[in-house]
Order: sequence, then C-alpha cells, then structure tokens
Amino acid sequence: MYQFIKDAKDFAEQVGADKVTCCPLGDGYEFSFQTDYVKSWRRLIETFGEASTHNPAIILFIEYKPKETRGRCFLDTAAKTLCLIKEIGVPNLGITLDFGHSVYANENPAEALALIHHNRVPYYIHANDNDGTWDWDYMAGSKHFLLLVEFIYYLQKFNYTDYIAADASPTRFEMKSFFEANTRWIDKIWALLEKIDKEALDKLIHGGNFMETWKYIEEEIFRL
Repeated sequence: MYQFIKDAKDFAEQVGADKVTCCPLGDGYEFSFQTDYVKSWRRLIETFGEASTHNPAIILFIEYKPKETRGRCFLDTAAKTLCLIKEIGVPNLGITLDFGHSVYANENPAEALALIHHNRVPYYIHANDNDGTWDWDYMAGSKHFLLLVEFIYYLQKFNYTDYIAADASPTRFEMKSFFEANTRWIDKIWALLEKIDKEALDKLIHGGNFMETWKYIEEEIFRL
C-alpha cells in the first residue's frame, strides 16, 4: 500500500501540491476472530511510517471513517488515528477531518477538531453532511447546521488557513449548483462567525450557564 502513497506524494510534488490524503477503507474487518488486531495495527504503523518518510516535505493526511468498505475500519475515530500518528512519531503525518465521517462515527466534529489541535497534529478539512446512519455526502450543514457552526467556530479559533474541501456527492442533483451551494453555505457561516464577539461567546461557554449561551446563539447565529 505504501508504494501507492509514495507515488501520490511524488505526483503532488510535481504539480505543486503540499499534501496527500489517504482514507484506508480496505483496512478493517467484519466478524469476531476474523483478524489479528495486534498484527494489523503493526502493519498500519509500518505502512504509514514508511510512507511518511518518503518525500517528507509532502504531508500525509490520514482520513478516518467508521466503516465502508469494511464492516469496521481500523482507523474509525479521531482518537485512534491520533494514537497511530503518535506511535509512529513523525511530524509530517496529519489527519483529514471529514465532517461527515465524524458525525457518522458518533463524534462531535468540533470536539474531534479540538482533540487533534490540542495534540499539535496537522489537520485538513473535508466538508459535507449526513444523517448519522451512512456517509451520504450531503451538502455541509444540511443535516447538522449547529454542529457545523460550532465546527467552523473552532476552525477560526485555531486560526485554520488551509483548504476546506467539498467532499460531497450531488447524486441526483445538478453538480455545479450543488457544489456552489456547499461553498456558499460554508462562506456565509464563516463570514457570520467573523462578525460575532468571540470573547463574549467564550466567556459564556466558560461561565457554564448554557441557557445564557443559547440566548446568545439565538440572537447572534439564528437572529430570532
């Protein structure tokens, strides 16, 4: 597997890209007693460790997902992906945080982002949404609006300046307008959050009175 990643990193360098993302969907299992968990984990360490040492200027971002194509992927949460990266111990391994994958994994995407940021691991963002039962790749915020607002709030709090990629699928919708809507929604939320008093919101969060925080959300986010 690592040869594919090495080739991708070489191609990225040739075209002027600074990163490669890999979602190891084929690594996992379906049934009890199907796999040797220790041996499989060591293979993940070997593979991503080997790939990360090749062309180290190109950061390799690992994209976790709870399932598909396997019944359970080995790298199914932010925490387990962090464990792998910490064990490998190189600075040019990061995490692709796919908003929909995080929802699908029953995570709070903002909390997952904070955990990754706290561990000083590079991250790269995919924006989409789903209903929590499958990775439908709907438009970002179309199912979990307030989770997306909180997620973008923390992206701004952590001074994220890299791309937000639209890893979404228009399926039966017209492609151009679908991706325009996805981008437009992200841009509007980003612009709205740039205007609010973040110090005031932080103070409310730290104060622990959520009903006061909710009132602020009503007035500044929903404007009701």
